[in-house]
Amino acid sequence: MCLHRETRRLVLVLSIFCSMSLFSCGRTALLTPGRQVIKSMTAFDGGKFEASGVAAVSGTDGVLFVDDGRGGQVFWMDLDQNGRQVGAIKPIDLGVDIEDIEDISTDGTYFYVVSSQSRPKAIAKEGLVRFKFDARSQSVEGVESIGGLKSFLVDNVAELREEGDRKGKHGGINIEGLACDMQRGRLLLALRSPIIDDHALVIPLRLRDARGAFSLDNLEVEGSNAIRLALGGIGIRGMEYDARANVFLIISGAAEDQDQTDFGLWEWNGDEKQPVLRETNRFDRSLKPEGVTRVTNGKRDFIFIVFDAGGYTVLN
Repeated sequence: MCLHRETRRLVLVLSIFCSMSLFSCGRTALLTPGRQVIKSMTAFDGGKFEASGVAAVSGTDGVLFVDDGRGGQVFWMDLDQNGRQVGAIKPIDLGVDIEDIEDISTDGTYFYVVSSQSRPKAIAKEGLVRFKFDARSQSVEGVESIGGLKSFLVDNVAELREEGDRKGKHGGINIEGLACDMQRGRLLLALRSPIIDDHALVIPLRLRDARGAFSLDNLEVEGSNAIRLALGGIGIRGMEYDARANVFLIISGAAEDQDQTDFGLWEWNGDEKQPVLRETNRFDRSLKPEGVTRVTNGKRDFIFIVFDAGGYTVLN
C-alpha cells in the first residue's frame, strides 16, 4: 500500500512539473479559456492587399510581405516605432513566374518565397524562389527559382506519397507557411493540408551542398518524413522563426475541407522529437491572419501580424 501511495504521489508531482515546465516535456498547451479573441486590425493604406506572409528586413524599419493574389511580386512596407505603416507600399517584381505566393522568410542573407502548390496554375509554375534584397534601392538581385516542387514533395515525403492527385480544396497538398531554421541549416515548409492523425505537417528541406545550386537536384527532404505538430487538429497558415525568443511562431487555421474556426498564434520550441507548443493568442476567423514576424524598430521590438482580410496588427 505504501509503495502504491508513493507511486501515485510521484506521478502527480511529475504531472505538475510537466505542466509548469513545458520545455522539458513534449506537449501542447492550449490558450487559457476565456482569453479574449482579437477581432480588429489596421487596414493597409493605399489599396487592398490580401497579405499571406511577412518577413522583417534586418537593419531597416520595414518589412517585406507577399499577397497570394499577386504573383511574381513582393511588397516593401516601412513602419514607425509603433508598427504603423509609413508612406506608400511599394510592389517589387521578382522577375520569375510564381503564383499563389503564401509566405516569405529570411535567413539573414537570402529571402525565400513559396507557392501553395495547391492549384493547377501554381503547380505548373515556380514553387520556391530565393533572392537578395537591397533595402537602400528597394530592389531584388540574384533571383533563383525551383519548379516541380509538388512532384518533388510527393516523391520524397512519406506522408505525401498518396497526395499527388488530391486537390488542396479537398485536403490535398497546400503549403501556407515558410521558415528558415538557421540553427539546423534548413528550410521548413508548413502545410495547411493534408492533416495526418490530427497533426499539422512541416517539411524540413535542405540543400545537399550548401554552397551548390539552388535547384531541385540539390534539394533533399531531411529524414524523408514530415515533422508532426499538434495544433488542435487544424493546419498551418503562417510560420517564422523568432530569434529573440528562440522559438518558431506559427499561425494555425483550418484546412479548406474543414469547418472554419478562429485562428491561433503558437510558439514551438523547434524540437521535432519532443515538440513543445504553446498557444498565445487567438484571432477571429474573419481576419484571416497568414503572416507573422518579429520586428525591431529603434528601441522597440514587437510581433507583426498581417491579414489576408487586408490589414495588420502589432503584438507587444
